[in-house]
Amino acid sequence: MLVNNAGFATLPEPQDPETVTIAHWRAVNGVNVEGVLLGCQAGIRAMKAAGGVIVNISSIAALNPSPRMAAYGASKAAVRHLTRTVAAWCTQQGFAIRCNSIHPGWFPTDMTRGSRTPAEMDAQERSIPMGRFGEPEEIAASVAFLCSDDARYITGAKIVVDGGIVME
Repeated sequence: MLVNNAGFATLPEPQDPETVTIAHWRAVNGVNVEGVLLGCQAGIRAMKAAGGVIVNISSIAALNPSPRMAAYGASKAAVRHLTRTVAAWCTQQGFAIRCNSIHPGWFPTDMTRGSRTPAEMDAQERSIPMGRFGEPEEIAASVAFLCSDDARYITGAKIVVDGGIVME
């Protein structure tokens, strides 16, 4: 089992599509996309003989536009696409490796807190349909499910853990 959980965004540096710098774009994508790619490559090499599971942590920013976080949103969308590509590759090669992605919504992490004032955090929490931020255990439970035999026929899928924000 491999869980790729890379997430990096330096805020409040501007990340809108008009002003994001190439240096910032490369730094965010270097961690969030290249890090996941390298993990997937190592995981495939290690698991292709006996099988296994790869879970990539993406974000709801991959599924919804992120005007104030263009680099982060694009990087997490790339993680979603890479997940599907790895799943397709492994099935085409006959490797018993499943690859899926999890898309967390708003969780009170250091990155989230660092990008908002306390008042903005309160407003963000109130905007979540379920009325609260997620808890780390809820992501862990989703990872555990995808790694379990209960998910043995699931590959290339996404699980959105966001309290109802995306609802697709």
